[in-house]
Amino acid sequence: MMLQAGEKVKEEMDLDMNITGSSKGRNMQRQGSNPYLKELYLALSMAYQQNSLDGFGLYLYAVILKRLGYSTSTGSTQDPTTTPICMKTRHRADIVEEQKRQQYHGSANDKRTKFDSAATTLTFDVTTRFILIESIRRYPWNWSAWMELAAHSPFTSSEEEIILAASCPWMYQLFQAHVLLDQQQNDAARQVLMSLEEHFPQSSYLLAQQALTSYHIRDFDQSQEQFQRLAERDPHRMENMDVYSNVLYVKEDKTELSRLAHRALKVEKYRPETCCIIGNYYSIKNKHDRAIIYFHRALKLDPNFLSAWTLIGHEYIEMKNISAAIEAYRHAVDLSARDYRAWYGLGQAYEILNMFLYSIYYYRKSVAIRPYDARMWCALGGCYEKLSKVDEALACFHRAVNNQDREGIASFHLGRLNAARGQQHEAAKFYLIHLGLRSTVTSALQDESGKSKASGSHHTSNNQKEEFVLFCSSSGNIRIDTPQALSATLYLAYYFKQLRQFTEATIFCNRLLDMQGPEKEEAKALLREMHSVEATSST
Repeated sequence: MMLQAGEKVKEEMDLDMNITGSSKGRNMQRQGSNPYLKELYLALSMAYQQNSLDGFGLYLYAVILKRLGYSTSTGSTQDPTTTPICMKTRHRADIVEEQKRQQYHGSANDKRTKFDSAATTLTFDVTTRFILIESIRRYPWNWSAWMELAAHSPFTSSEEEIILAASCPWMYQLFQAHVLLDQQQNDAARQVLMSLEEHFPQSSYLLAQQALTSYHIRDFDQSQEQFQRLAERDPHRMENMDVYSNVLYVKEDKTELSRLAHRALKVEKYRPETCCIIGNYYSIKNKHDRAIIYFHRALKLDPNFLSAWTLIGHEYIEMKNISAAIEAYRHAVDLSARDYRAWYGLGQAYEILNMFLYSIYYYRKSVAIRPYDARMWCALGGCYEKLSKVDEALACFHRAVNNQDREGIASFHLGRLNAARGQQHEAAKFYLIHLGLRSTVTSALQDESGKSKASGSHHTSNNQKEEFVLFCSSSGNIRIDTPQALSATLYLAYYFKQLRQFTEATIFCNRLLDMQGPEKEEAKALLREMHSVEATSST
């Protein structure tokens, strides 16, 4: 009760500070403090020394230590004042300070004796992490303790894994799935969730985690289907529904997003998830001012609601208000340094300002969090290219191609950059990939010496020709609906014409005849030239 009373005082202090008025955009920062934390800390410290705390008491003790800044995080960069030695000094200083305060107010002698005892007997060798693990060992069904452990430091030693797994195997698996998802190890998280689903087939939590996993791997169709099943199973559920609205936003499903917004309003109007859903609805209708209002409402309801800050940054990017977008993204990374969307947004913002070195720094942050996301590598490669660092750009685009470059952005840039360097065969290979012809690359192309890659035998050359004929029969289905695809098709027409593979070059030229513009005229000229060469050869 004392902790809750202190939190109420803290909220009132925050509200007063916001009303008295810091600048817009920063008025969501928490600045108050719980006045009862040190008193609770002293009481819990003595109870801990007496070994009288149960699992919940240990969890509360760990939370208090974290709030006071006494916790240490394994494997993280620490401030010099948070080293174990400095922590011990701070512990003792706080106890002495409390002792003086009690003496000043005329406290009873027995209290002073207790504080003296605490100051002399506390060893200060325990950390928040140790206490959390002990709390879980004593009562493994307190999910809040697992979440505090994940937030403190998700990486566990082998000894800790044995303790946690022995306390409750399936709770430990749930913890593993949460940590893996937070670390963007989506495939591993999916495997753990599938194994848990065998034991809990009707669990809404597991279904929600699977939907989040599908969202993170950008399988939006499956994610939407899973969220729909989740809504049918639990119609009044609001948790994670803001992510569902993100899925619908990406898929541009305005109708379903409208339904979700109306349902959220009926279920619970004053939830940050509801505000974000409505904000996404206004954003998809290009009402960015209204969207920002609702995202700020979400932050008033929960100042630590991470996705709201990121979405505000996205809206300001759309409105070309780059400075406001940067400020919003910085709030997001302050709340969570693992929010790759905020780092990526900062990179985009500075790229718009032509501050490419800054962009590279932030894109590298996002790449470190999601090394298997082709979009991050494409953005980083684009900045390197703008700084004329072509080798670094090529390396980034190669990484993107190797990590499911679904939009074909990286393959096009690889084709273009290799063409500019005069590496025609490499350029043609990546242009074919860009047009969706990945399976025919090795059979259709020859190496730079003009010979077959398999030692140049006549038999292998015939095989290459047969395979390429199969490719040609289906090449009429190639969609040339972007300037990049148009440029790739024209390059391939010239490339195969130069190799005197007129059949293949003719196919690409014929595809260009369906288009409008100068490329159509170039294709006609190429066809006339090839017909002339063939006629001359036949005579």
